Parts: sequence; C-alpha cells; structure tokens
Amino acid sequence: MPNKKIFFVIFPIIILAIVFSPYTIVKLTSYGQDFFSDDLNYQAQETQIANYQNQEQAALAELAKIDAQLNVKNTSIAGAEDESSTATVFDPAIAPGTVSAEIFLSDTKKVPDFSVRLKFIAVGEKSFETKTDKNGKMEISLASGRYYAEVIPEDNTYRLEGDAPAFFLSANSQKDLGELYLIKK
Repeated sequence: MPNKKIFFVIFPIIILAIVFSPYTIVKLTSYGQDFFSDDLNYQAQETQIANYQNQEQAALAELAKIDAQLNVKNTSIAGAEDESSTATVFDPAIAPGTVSAEIFLSDTKKVPDFSVRLKFIAVGEKSFETKTDKNGKMEISLASGRYYAEVIPEDNTYRLEGDAPAFFLSANSQKDLGELYLIKK
C-alpha cells in the first residue's frame, strides 16, 4: 500500500509541475499574446479599410466635381450666351463647326432694322439660338450633327421667304447658309 500513497502524493505534484512548468507557462502566455496581437491586427485592418473607404469617397466626390465641370463645358460649346465659355481640349474629330448666314429684306435687299433670331434645332430637339448683328450677319458654333433652322424676325409682320434651311454640320467645318430673305406676311 505504500506505493499507492506515493502515487497519490507524487502524481499530483508531477501534474502541477507539468502544468506550471516554464515551458507550459511560456506557451500559454504566447498563445494569449497571439490572441491579443490577432485582435490588434484585426483592429489595424479595420482602420485601414475605413481609411480606404474615406479615400474612395473623396475620390468619388472629386470625380463628381470633374464630371460637373465637363458637363458645363460641353453645354457651353454650342449656343452659349457667355462668349468666354470654350472647351479646354481641341479635338478636330469632335470640334464644333461654324454656321453663318446673312439676313436681308426681300423687297429692298437691305438689312432689316430689327433683329432676327435664328434657332438651330438638332436631332433630339436640342436647340441653340443666336441673333443677327446690326449688319444682318450671324455666326454660331455648333456640335456636328443634323440641324434645321427657324428664322424668327423680331418684327412679326415678316417671315422667311421659302423653306427654312436644313443641313448636316461636320466636325470642325464651316457651313454658310448664304443670304436668307424675309418677306411680309
């Protein structure tokens, strides 16, 4: 029986020695460090993801600003009221063309003493307007495409003689509609 007593006394001591040995303690603490360092890595990754998301939002906002600026410049190419608005990049394949015409009174062959609006309507019902100068001349830059023109005299007792011009304007080209005559209604 003394062997059993020794076993019951020594066995727990051996178990305690194994459990609390420096090797076991190092392993347990390193496991704890790995656990906490993994948590810190996770937090760092979450912070990095949040930073990337903020950068993405800032980039999208910047792209939206650029897109808005491009839309403003694109609409200012044709029919802009502001003469200082122009496209920043010249590409002959998409550069606007120029349309010109002269307006005269049919009966006197003189320039009307009132202004005349010319409205150019493109496919898709987009329209651009200009007015004649004091010499009865007009000129406008338009994007390439098909157009028909409406001649609208300020004096509503006159109308265009004949049919309104319709034409195709190529990119970076000039189209002269020639002399257009107004007659009394």
